[in-house]
Amino acid sequence: MKALAGAVVVMGMAAQAGAAGLLPGQWRSDYRVLINGRDSTAVMSQFVAQVRSALPTSVKTNARVGLNSIGNLGSSSVCLPAQVASTLTTPTTIFNTFSKMNPLCKLVAGTPNGGTVPFTGRCDDPVSFTGPVSGQVSITSSAKWAATMEGAGKFPDAVLAGLSIPAKTTVMMKTTASNNLLSTTCQ
Repeated sequence: MKALAGAVVVMGMAAQAGAAGLLPGQWRSDYRVLINGRDSTAVMSQFVAQVRSALPTSVKTNARVGLNSIGNLGSSSVCLPAQVASTLTTPTTIFNTFSKMNPLCKLVAGTPNGGTVPFTGRCDDPVSFTGPVSGQVSITSSAKWAATMEGAGKFPDAVLAGLSIPAKTTVMMKTTASNNLLSTTCQ
């Protein structure tokens, strides 16, 4: 889930529609991770708290950013500076940035079709999802985009237990995200 949640936040910073690039400013990402059709937000927040409490202090400090991104499922807001927005000029460059920011998911872009880039791959994150994935990134304007990713695989047993799913069950995961420019200035 860490990789998936982080991916959604990064994608919120990296969407664009035209050759001029993404509009800089304050972006909002709204996203959900469904496991067998069940919203995992509350369960993942509980799981993150359990993981956080079990970590040694030295590891907690280094893991804070990753754990915070897992625990912040639902929505986020991020400022995209103009100098970063200007480097994201095509759907493929956005996908490449998305892929690099998810080192535990090996994603391969398909052939772009207009503003949509399909992809396939595999995530191998023992703290999150492990299994094959597919999805797409669809850019509808320089101020709006959406993404989906889904696959059949495994989640940690603690997450499954919170959803009343038996341990070691292969489940269907689906992540959806919608992203909108809130303001051309950052707050």
